[in-house]
Amino acid sequence: GDRSLARLALVEGDAVASQSAWMQGHLTPVELATVLADSSDPTSTAALARAPAVLRATLLFPYTDGFAFVNQLLANGGFGAVDDAFGRPPDSTEQVIHPDKYLAREAPDPVTLPKGLAAALGTGWTLAAQDTLGELLLRTRLAASGVTETASATAASGWGGGAMPAT
Repeated sequence: GDRSLARLALVEGDAVASQSAWMQGHLTPVELATVLADSSDPTSTAALARAPAVLRATLLFPYTDGFAFVNQLLANGGFGAVDDAFGRPPDSTEQVIHPDKYLAREAPDPVTLPKGLAAALGTGWTLAAQDTLGELLLRTRLAASGVTETASATAASGWGGGAMPAT
């Protein structure tokens, strides 16, 4: 999940960067303002605000953080750096949030759930699946539990990997 979200952020971030560059080069200020106004539908904004935090975060991340990630790649190496990223895409949301970790190819920490976890939980428990708890989801879960967004981002910063069970 975390790796897929990171890779989606590269794809969508590249698309947003391309869209933004085209619009800035081809639209007048009045046309740009119209596009912005048309994209700010109050009904959609209200529906998004009512959605659970984890849905909002995972929905917006590929576009917002992905755009920032691609912009950092562009600043460091132009379009060649973005092209190279498609050959070696990010492996974690940590790498997207902190492009320096991607550029250094700092791999996520491998974490596995302990053997016998379901049995240790007691009768009736089975391990249905497991997934990676990356920096984005950790930050989101902390914020959803009442930790301020700033403190959540600070606490989750640099989170190198974790595993979470689905029982």
